[in-house]
Order: sequence, then structure tokens, then C-alpha cells
Amino acid sequence: MAVKIKDIRVICTAPEGINLVVVKIETNQSGLPPCGRTGYQ
Repeated sequence: MAVKIKDIRVICTAPEGINLVVVKIETNQSGLPPCGRTGYQ
């Protein structure tokens, strides 16, 4: 069965002055890690 993306959410935040982007991807497969993150200047 192919993995299909159901939803993508992008959350921009700056805890303690550190720029941070969190990406949450919801798929039709359970058990896959749903989040990734990166910092930027």
C-alpha cells in the first residue's frame, strides 16, 4: 500500500529566542514519525 499524505501543518515558533520550524505530516500509515524540525536564522 502506498503512503498518502493526508495533511501537512507548519508551526513557526521562537522558544527562548531560538527560531524553530516544526512540520507535522499526517499520512494514511500508522507508526510513521509525524514530525520534523529545523532551526533558522
